Amino acid sequence: MLLALAACAPLRDWPVEDDPVGTPESRVAVTPLGLDFGQVSVNNLGESTLSFTVQNLGDDVVTVSGHDEPIGDEGFEVLAEPFFSLGVGEAADVQVRFAPATESTAYAQLRVDPGGELVELSGAGLAPVLALEAIDVPATVVGCSGGATVTLRNEGSETLTIEEMSLEGSDYLVTGWSADVAPGDTENVELSFTPGGGGDRGAVLTVRSNDPLWPEFPVTLEGLGYEGERVEEGFAYRPTQPTDVLFVLEPGATDGDARLAPGLEAYVDTLSATNVDFQLTALGTADACPVDEPAYATTSDTDLGTLRVLDRAFDDAAGAWDGNLLGLALAAMEETLDGGCLDGFRRAGADLDLVIVAEQAPTRDVELAAADLAALVDDPGALRVSALVPRGGACTASAEAYAELAQAYGGAVGDLCDADWTDVFEAFATLPAIEAAVTYTLAEWPVPETIEVRVDGANYTGWSYDERANSLVFVTESAPTLGAEVTITYLSAVACE
Repeated sequence: MLLALAACAPLRDWPVEDDPVGTPESRVAVTPLGLDFGQVSVNNLGESTLSFTVQNLGDDVVTVSGHDEPIGDEGFEVLAEPFFSLGVGEAADVQVRFAPATESTAYAQLRVDPGGELVELSGAGLAPVLALEAIDVPATVVGCSGGATVTLRNEGSETLTIEEMSLEGSDYLVTGWSADVAPGDTENVELSFTPGGGGDRGAVLTVRSNDPLWPEFPVTLEGLGYEGERVEEGFAYRPTQPTDVLFVLEPGATDGDARLAPGLEAYVDTLSATNVDFQLTALGTADACPVDEPAYATTSDTDLGTLRVLDRAFDDAAGAWDGNLLGLALAAMEETLDGGCLDGFRRAGADLDLVIVAEQAPTRDVELAAADLAALVDDPGALRVSALVPRGGACTASAEAYAELAQAYGGAVGDLCDADWTDVFEAFATLPAIEAAVTYTLAEWPVPETIEVRVDGANYTGWSYDERANSLVFVTESAPTLGAEVTITYLSAVACE
């Protein structure tokens, strides 16, 4: 927008004291009696200079004064001495400079003595004028990044050029703006706001531009950070080998038994709590293939999903493999080959953990069958056998051969006749510990900066976050003690959506 001054526009009135007209001996003439500087671009031209003439019309030398003190708006400056003399008939030019500091319309008067002649001054300054229109910083969850906006307006009549942005405050980051803003237009400065803590989070945004009055324009930012709902999970620190778990069982041994449900729940809870990298399947004696899909559960499944894989085998009917659970196990291993119903269950380098639940004594030589199973693993120590079988006492039968086999292969042994199976199922799930780094996969995707780890209630820092695998890696050099309770809390990335 350009500002124009019309010649006929009325000038502002200032009070000027009356002064008697000079005597003929001291009369001066001033021409012209008005100086219109027009429009002056503050950033381009910066100033404009005009002059008026003072002539001595009297009969004696005169001293001219008063002309150097403009009365009115700022921006006008007289480039002359405050007093100068004129001989009879002499004339002198008085220069006046108009140098506006910013966008303005300016009026002033000069009084020239002797005689009190008034010289009217007028002019318009053209410049960009930076003004703050609005600030929008939405409240944001601590650790998440939200969008914030600062809206600037050019209230001047020339293009505003934004040259640079700088921030004092670590919670904010400038993400974009346009350099040029036309007169009357607005420009949004886009920011990201990532509060590093709760409460008011302040910063100062400094906008550097070609606004001549405010070349550095400070904008105070205030945003609220608040804590989102945190996820808490954990495990018992016990490094183990990746393990493939095979349950083989005679369904009649536990059919309808009230001891089974708490035992299986204890097994799954213990297996999950010790962060074992497992794959698990369970087979009744009717078939060497699972009755339903999925064929097996993995570490990534929920505890409920793992429990269902176990339950379906215990609910199965008795079948041809009763009394020959090791033969069932060998048949199942055949099904892990390409194209079998358990294809993918056996992993290279993984231990094999066999759990036997039987009420009958074995009908074949268990040692020979066990040797065949041991031949399927990478080394003899990679096979572990556990057993829940009748061992006499309150039971009318005994399957001691399975118990002896379990003792020979480092597993746990439980008595089918015991009143409570919880402890023995927990023992089945407690696999041998090894010295190795532990990787723990988080249940949800976290905001990485919010992850906190505690071991037995104390802060722990011997871990790193693998973002690609969404896992925490615990290094062996500063590993927690075996069985220590590891608690992990973090802000779920869902809170940032």
